[in-house]
Formats: sequence, C-alpha cells, structure tokens
Amino acid sequence: MQALSLPQLATAQEIARRIAAGEWVVDLRHRRIFAADHVRGSLSFDVHGNAVTYLGWLIEWGTPLTLLGADVDEVATMQRELVRIGIDRPVAYAVGSPVDWASPEAPRSSYPSATHVEMAAALASDPALPMLDLRRNSEFDDGYVSGAKHVPLHELRGRMDEVVAWAGAQSREIWVYCGSGFRASIGCSILEA
Repeated sequence: MQALSLPQLATAQEIARRIAAGEWVVDLRHRRIFAADHVRGSLSFDVHGNAVTYLGWLIEWGTPLTLLGADVDEVATMQRELVRIGIDRPVAYAVGSPVDWASPEAPRSSYPSATHVEMAAALASDPALPMLDLRRNSEFDDGYVSGAKHVPLHELRGRMDEVVAWAGAQSREIWVYCGSGFRASIGCSILEA
C-alpha cells in the first residue's frame, strides 16, 4: 500500500503552467470562499462536501491533478478520498490562499454568489434572467425555474459548445443554480476556466 505522503509542492508559476497546459488545478476551499477569491482557471471542488464524487464524474481519466487547500488537512483529506476512486497520486499541491497561488499568467478572480432566496428576489424583479440549471434530470423534472437552460453538471463539459452558444445569446450575466450551491460552484468554475 502506497503511503499518502504529499505530492510535489507547487509554486505560483507552476500552478499557472499547469492551468495553461489544461491540467486540473482544484481549489478545495469552501465554495463561497472560492467565489470571492480564487486563481482564474482553477476549479472549485469544496472538500467539505461531496467533492470526490463530482470530480470523479467530470475529470478525464489520467488528467494531472494539482490540489490547492487552505491547509495541509484539506489536501490530505482530498488525497485520501481520491485514492478511494482510483486516483492514486495528485501531481502537486499548494496551501494558503490565492494571494500565494496567483501570478500574472493566472491572476486572482471572483464572481458573485447568491442564495436561493436572493435568486427568487432577482427573478421577481426580472423574470427573464438567464438561468442555467445544473441539477440531475430527476430533480429538474420535479420542478425548475421557468425558462431555465437545463444541463446536468455531469454533462456540462461534454455540452460546453451548446452552453457557450446559449450564453453568447444572452446579453447579460447568467445565473447558475443547483439544489444547494455545491454543483453550481463547480459549474461556475468550469465555465470561467
């Protein structure tokens, strides 16, 4: 059995190089913290949620994976969970915050987040707000925001051309939602990357 020692420590320049190369740089911090401040091109998989399940559905097998965590415990937790789905070894990791991880090639970024209550208030003011629903088909079938574009999260990467064409037809900010905000955070980070 391989010990779960930490992989290679990544510098800000290494993180930028890995993002530019199309590798996955996964930010493990809470989704609201990620939305407020992250490295552009990194992906949000909140280690305190069901991150490994969604990451396992979405990542192309064999894609190099770098983990960014607020501390070593977040990285070690995700590394342990990844082994359970057959991803034995991330290629690199870093701890700290976007201040430590960003560079001119991969700058810091952010986007707003909202609660379902805030979304409902925004829709009451403007019923034509563009909405992207990332929930599973069964959840969507149980009810959805009128006029929402439905793309289950696990299909998002494969339907990116369709989503980009739809988003391009919108002349304003797009709202992304799911049941709890967890999948919406992952989806927003994929769309931004």
